[in-house]
Amino acid sequence: MELIQSQKGKDLLLSDGYRYRKARTNTDGSVSWRCAETPCRGRVKVSLENVVVNVTRHSHAPDPAKNEAKKSVSNMKRRAADTLEKPRQLIQGSTRGINLEASVHLPSYKSISENC
Repeated sequence: MELIQSQKGKDLLLSDGYRYRKARTNTDGSVSWRCAETPCRGRVKVSLENVVVNVTRHSHAPDPAKNEAKKSVSNMKRRAADTLEKPRQLIQGSTRGINLEASVHLPSYKSISENC
């Protein structure tokens, strides 16, 4: 289970190959997350201790390669805000070691360098 930032700065939860967006914080302090894929109704509930309490079924297969690409882009954006590295260095450092399946889901080099 891992938290990353979306393009709009919102929290995304990566768990078991699925990507979730925050739905709400419940009255007991737990957090409900909804699957980020649009037609899917899969959900997960996480307690205050970061323990998965409840998971509902998804209407699609998990896509860990897409999640790895999203994690890499999130890392690039975080590094761009925190360091003075040049865009080329950011991109090379963040995509080093990424597997071929995940590299297909990365944005183009031009769009990444314009946003860094």
